[in-house]
Amino acid sequence: EELVLRVPGLNWLYRTIKQVSDVFSPSAKENLRHFVLVEYPRPGVYRFGFVTKELSVESPRLPREFVTVFIPTNHLYIGDYVLVPRDSVFKTELTQQQGVQATLSAGASLPSAIKVG
Repeated sequence: EELVLRVPGLNWLYRTIKQVSDVFSPSAKENLRHFVLVEYPRPGVYRFGFVTKELSVESPRLPREFVTVFIPTNHLYIGDYVLVPRDSVFKTELTQQQGVQATLSAGASLPSAIKVG
C-alpha cells in the first residue's frame, strides 16, 4: 500500500477506491448511518438513500445543517450523492442491512409498510 501511495496519479485513484470499498465493507456500519427517504430529484418524487455524513455549510443564503445522502442508482456501488438539508431527510425504521437488501433486490425485499420519522 505504501508503494502505491508514492506513485503520482495512481495514489489518488487507489485512495478513492479504498474509501469506496471501506464505506461498503460489512464492518463499516457507521459509514452508512441511516437508511432514509428524501424528496429527490424533484418535488413529489421520493428516493431511498443512505446518510453518509453530517456537515455544516457556512453561507448566509443556505440552510446551515446538511447531510450527504448516497442514493444508489444501479447496484450498490454506483449512485449519486446529494447534499440535503437535515430537516428534509426522513429516517426510516429499516436497518442499514435491510436498506442494502432493498437496494440489491430493486425494492422487492421492502416491507409493505415503512415507518419514517
